[in-house]
Amino acid sequence: MIKLILLVTMLSLPGLGAGREEGALISGMGARLTVNDLQTMVYAMPAEALETALTDESKLASYIDAFYLTKVLAHRAKKQGLHKHKEVAAVIENDSLNTLAFAKIRYYLGTELEIPDLKPAAREYYQANQGQFTHGPKFDVAHILLENKTEEKALAVTKRAHDLVQRIKSGALAFEAAAKEFSEDEGSAAKGGHIGWVGLGDTVPGFEKALLEAVDKGVEITGPAESRFGLHIIKINEYKPASPIPFEVVEQDILSEFRAKYRENAKAEYLARIRESASPDYESLNKHLLKLIKERRETSGWYFEPQKPANVRP
Repeated sequence: MIKLILLVTMLSLPGLGAGREEGALISGMGARLTVNDLQTMVYAMPAEALETALTDESKLASYIDAFYLTKVLAHRAKKQGLHKHKEVAAVIENDSLNTLAFAKIRYYLGTELEIPDLKPAAREYYQANQGQFTHGPKFDVAHILLENKTEEKALAVTKRAHDLVQRIKSGALAFEAAAKEFSEDEGSAAKGGHIGWVGLGDTVPGFEKALLEAVDKGVEITGPAESRFGLHIIKINEYKPASPIPFEVVEQDILSEFRAKYRENAKAEYLARIRESASPDYESLNKHLLKLIKERRETSGWYFEPQKPANVRP
């Protein structure tokens, strides 16, 4: 597939379908694209771009097209000596320094840095923060919803709700039958008011508060509880209390966080050691810096406005 895309891309560029130089995948306009150039492109691409290129033919074609345009423009810039221009040369050097500095940090953190066994610390954290590692309580619930949208209706609805609670608790009226006849939640009414399993945060605050209070009191039927939807008469069919998540289940997540934090601290310490080893002459630094800034402001030309020019790559 990759070979096919390369061919399609090369043929799609105007004037590049024929007459290519030997050893060149694309040639023309004073520049050529070789296998070594492709290697440069591929090894400079972010990992996510590589995955996209393998699955999206049009994206791969656009990468090659953009890289070739960049190659042609860079070739022309060098022929005109633009790479020797103060500002261009400075950006090239600065980009090179940034790339190398980034590579060194990545190499230090990924290869040179020895990360100790953090499992004991992870287990200690787990034991000290049990509240973070629990499955919350679960409730299998049903409800009867009575809407009380208007103030005039509210008093009558409240009285009706209390009457229904009394009749259900006394056994004079089955909850499921009451839900089918009186509930204004059409979705659950047809199922005898049954909603299903819910956890903390799954329902509106007034409903959740009533659930927790009912569990504390050990009652099956509770209400009426008020929410923005109206009044709820609630039945708890089954209750599962909160249970701890085993350490083995969350171990890798905790360790990943600890290792990331360890690397972050190690990076800060590594950079701090570099700073501490420096012996700056602040007077000379300030003197030269101010001179260069003034010179730059007076002589800056077409290249900076003050941002870098747009990248032709996608």
